Amino acid sequence: MQMVASKNVLIVGGGLAGCFMAMESAKRGHRIRLVDRYNPKSASRVAAGLYNVITGREANKTWMADEMLAALAAVTAHPAFEELGKFIHPMPILRPFPDGTNYNDWMVRLQDPEFSWLAAHQGIPYRPDVLKNPIGGLRILPCGWVETEAICKAIVEILTAKFDFQRVESPFYYASLNPNTGECSQPGLEDTYDEIIFAEGMGIMGNPWFQFVEIRPLKGQILELKMEDGLGEEQILLRKMFLIPQGRPFYTAGSTYELHFEDDETDAEGIKTITDSVEEVTPLGFEVLSARASIRPTTPNRRPILGRHPEFERLIVCNGLGTKGVLQGPYSALILRDWLDGHAQSLGKDVSVLRFLKKFA
Repeated sequence: MQMVASKNVLIVGGGLAGCFMAMESAKRGHRIRLVDRYNPKSASRVAAGLYNVITGREANKTWMADEMLAALAAVTAHPAFEELGKFIHPMPILRPFPDGTNYNDWMVRLQDPEFSWLAAHQGIPYRPDVLKNPIGGLRILPCGWVETEAICKAIVEILTAKFDFQRVESPFYYASLNPNTGECSQPGLEDTYDEIIFAEGMGIMGNPWFQFVEIRPLKGQILELKMEDGLGEEQILLRKMFLIPQGRPFYTAGSTYELHFEDDETDAEGIKTITDSVEEVTPLGFEVLSARASIRPTTPNRRPILGRHPEFERLIVCNGLGTKGVLQGPYSALILRDWLDGHAQSLGKDVSVLRFLKKFA
């Protein structure tokens, strides 16, 4: 790929979207400044980090699954970022069949080349004494989980040590930025920027330039459990909720998907929703060690929000990763960086920020 002239880039937000965008931009030779105020309850830091290519109640193939898996794999392909592999844990998912209809549907789907490499039939019930899967299940193969907070921290450390990069620990003050010229007067960020990329998650709801973007906040709660022995550690279990093995006898369980909520705190109802789901699939006893909650920025079509502001060309958005930040983050950074650098003609209407403006849609 032909290199373009180095740009002066400011990234607002240090979660998965901001870190992957910084990494992709730095690899292309751009100068990066990232401003972020550490928030232990941000979606990227609370997330369980599950990535799964067959999702939803109907268990359909995830949008752009092949491309997103390739982008995630490419995260460690660059020599400078090889060490990030220790935070990425490929692991198959076992999804028990809920009924005979679902079983029959999947027996047909698995004959389709589009699905045959993604999943396999678990014909023999898996550990039926401790897991309710009387007719077996679906074993989803190219899946796993990522230590989201750890990988964000490691990306920043690598960028600081090996690239033209600086992280500023601070909120971003919108009033300090001239959107026409890219001049920023905020202490620590004083400069003129070619691109200001807003990757601020839920913070976009207070962004004065992107008020037209439709964000649907979604609260998620997860639990850390200590369980009786028996489920094994070789796969993630998924049946209404997920159980991710964290080293015997610990598991991460979740998640809730709450459209209506009062705050970003854990609550008894959310905890009970998860524990009831665990009890529904296994008779094994467990203890809740801790609970976490965060608000995730989702969109009406569950696609990321990418592109330039329709009036201020220096202002760019990379947001809306929702519940699939681990998959959508690297892919969004890749296609957005390609487009910004002139290596792609368009982003596509399904991810373009302009889809929220009728006159541009």
